[in-house]
Amino acid sequence: MKARARVAIAVSPLIAGAVWSVAHGIFTSGKEGTWQFYSAILMMGVGWLFAFRLQCISARTFWVIAIALRIILLPIEPGADVHRYIWEGRIQTHGFSPYQDAPDAEALIPLRDENWSQVEFKRISAIYPPLAELGFCALASISQSAIFFKLAFTAADLVVCLLLSNRFGFARALLYAWNPLILYSFAGAGHFDSWFILSLVSGWLLWERGALSRATAFFAVATALKWISLPILVWSSWRITRTYGARRMLIAACAGVLPFLVAWLAVTRGHFGAPLLPKEFVLYARSCELMPAIVSWVLQSTYVQNAVYLLPLAAVTLILLRSRSITLFCERWLLALLVLSPMVHAWYFTWLIPFAVATRNAGPIAVSLSAFAYFGISDLPGAPQNGWGLLFLQDGMIWLPLICGFAWSEYQRLRESVRPRALDTSEYRGHLRLSPS
Repeated sequence: MKARARVAIAVSPLIAGAVWSVAHGIFTSGKEGTWQFYSAILMMGVGWLFAFRLQCISARTFWVIAIALRIILLPIEPGADVHRYIWEGRIQTHGFSPYQDAPDAEALIPLRDENWSQVEFKRISAIYPPLAELGFCALASISQSAIFFKLAFTAADLVVCLLLSNRFGFARALLYAWNPLILYSFAGAGHFDSWFILSLVSGWLLWERGALSRATAFFAVATALKWISLPILVWSSWRITRTYGARRMLIAACAGVLPFLVAWLAVTRGHFGAPLLPKEFVLYARSCELMPAIVSWVLQSTYVQNAVYLLPLAAVTLILLRSRSITLFCERWLLALLVLSPMVHAWYFTWLIPFAVATRNAGPIAVSLSAFAYFGISDLPGAPQNGWGLLFLQDGMIWLPLICGFAWSEYQRLRESVRPRALDTSEYRGHLRLSPS
């Protein structure tokens, strides 16, 4: 089959599925709308699975389709998180701190608008790190429309495509650039995780090039956007210490603290006592969890005890900190975090996908489609009507492909590492010729 025909076979269902999904991504049109959305995503998935197996693709095709797919999905009804981003950015432009004033605070009553009515958990203050909040403020000072916020997140997403394609080539980068979960999470639902992924990928690729201090600075930015990259920042600082000594590490550590400190002071207006994480949300919120759900089925008393998972997560982190490869450390740490976290949303799985471009890990590839079982849960028979609880079937549909795929890839990697190297016969014959007779 000719190369153009292969590309056409991949692109056609991708575009058709994207167009089909636009009218059904709101999940309020009943079961029929939900299943039409699933059908559209399945169509996109078929095209994507064919696409990332292509051996060669031109830069023009790569970028035209990557940009076109994102433009098509921009009109999708955004996720509820976008309304909180806009609200928390908006109140900052009026001199309020999202860490001190929850959306239902009396002081904010004059600022309430239509967007405020769509904010979830109004009694809970901000949960996002300071740099993310500062970013929301910057966007809100320009425009407070959902489409503008989505454009900002999509722009960062496209920069990630650029970085990955420059490093691994266009054919391999298709795994990310045309990925249905990536496309929906940022251009469609409008989650700010693309900012985090951009910082993390920038640090990862800089580290591979040997620019360790600059890489650590990007890991610091990623941590100021999402707390979860703190172990990656610690890993990089420790590696710099072992290679260059404590003095170089202290310089990197100071650079690492700076993004958080500046953003924190700006968002809290210098109020050091402002809570950065609402206790009632962190300790009790649950969503799409794996290990906490399994433990809760056995020991029901642990269902509202999220703190108990900090100890096993710390133990796993200490083990993984011994890793020598930045790529494998990031990939394994993010998986361990997701498995042990009491709160997981479908777009969290996007964190794994850039590293799969390098490793071709089957787990992130599989979850790029299985994660969509998370959406439209309220339309399924027997689904919980409050919160983010999922059915047993949904949890299995989401997690089983990821875990099995990841385990298979780790097995293959271990098998390759212990396989004896084949004898280079040409080198052996050279030695025979040089040996005295």
